[in-house]
Amino acid sequence: MSALFLYGVLRADAAGDNAGPLLAGLGPGWSATVPSALWALPDPRGWYPALLPGEGTVQGMLHEAGDVDLTAVDAAKAAEYRRSAVTVTSESGEAPATAWLYTADLPAGAEPVPDGDFAEWLAETGHTAFAAEGCESARAGLMARASPTRESPPAWPQGLPRPV
Repeated sequence: MSALFLYGVLRADAAGDNAGPLLAGLGPGWSATVPSALWALPDPRGWYPALLPGEGTVQGMLHEAGDVDLTAVDAAKAAEYRRSAVTVTSESGEAPATAWLYTADLPAGAEPVPDGDFAEWLAETGHTAFAAEGCESARAGLMARASPTRESPPAWPQGLPRPV
């Protein structure tokens, strides 16, 4: 089983209606972080994040990939993103996961997200998340699968290596 680290517009608390059917089959999620830098990039349809190598801690959600079609997500992401292996840290320890890293130069108007939390940055700045056309259906289902305020972490996913 594989895991996905979602840190931006596919993350339930920032996605709005953005995720659409791309994440159908996504397993349960919990809060996690990766050591990286996070930038917010402007677009006429809203802001979107760029996960880059660098100092800092990026907040996101770790999900069991479930039946998510990673090839479809790759195709939907801009060419500047590449699916990559990352090491995430959650209350259960460290684990391998997949995240989409930004590989291009930052565009004019890019802003650092100093605390590494894209959803919080959107709320603090009043900016809106990037909204792709035709993705109106997924927020409720995604929110049901992602519970960053759980009192205790969920059971570790079967098949995912446990930290030592």
